[in-house]
Amino acid sequence: MILSAHISLLLILFLTVFPIQTHGFVFGRMCLGAHQEYQMCGSACPLTCVDIRPQCGLNEIYICGKPCIETCDYKPLTCNKNCIYGCFCNATYVRKSNATGSPCILKSQCTNNTVLFGCGANEVYTDCGSPCPPSCTDLYYPQKRKSCTIECVRGCFCQQGLYRAENGTCVRPEECCQGQNEQFTICGTPCPARCNYTPGLCATVCVEGCFCNPNYVRRDNSTNSPCITSGEC
Repeated sequence: MILSAHISLLLILFLTVFPIQTHGFVFGRMCLGAHQEYQMCGSACPLTCVDIRPQCGLNEIYICGKPCIETCDYKPLTCNKNCIYGCFCNATYVRKSNATGSPCILKSQCTNNTVLFGCGANEVYTDCGSPCPPSCTDLYYPQKRKSCTIECVRGCFCQQGLYRAENGTCVRPEECCQGQNEQFTICGTPCPARCNYTPGLCATVCVEGCFCNPNYVRRDNSTNSPCITSGEC
């Protein structure tokens, strides 16, 4: 009897230290909670109710996304590389606002796209802009012929009355005329004088743009040609 008791005790101790698993049952381990089982190699981070994948809404997908959410009124400039699991907007969609439960809508449906598309100073966003927006080169004469397609272009454009400068900023028309010996005028001739050329017939209309100061002429007929005196021709 004593020997049998010792053997049973040793067997229990052995199974406690070295459990044996067979057909899903583990000898030597017993889980006390309901709906539990002992596993030889379980996860260190078991699932909880918080981890259960939720049912995502319209235009959403369950992924590990960035914690910095883009909305119609906010576009994060920087964000850490960590990700969190949850429902995120599909590509080309953003949250309408930062309110909880805010729907995912197309960027083009946002009221204030100036922030979303990162428009700069003196710029506005439009869904249907010109493929040939006003630029400072439009204010120089003689002008080169250019063709422009009839289509809508989405993006950031200079505000009404402003022109796109060579450095990409939006400026007033008078700020386009930065060349030496030139000035902006609202009533210039479309046929300005230049070296070895005096215009003959020319339309008697006023055009605004960048023109040489009095007693100066364009060196040649290229756009933005420097203004020099006749003696320098």
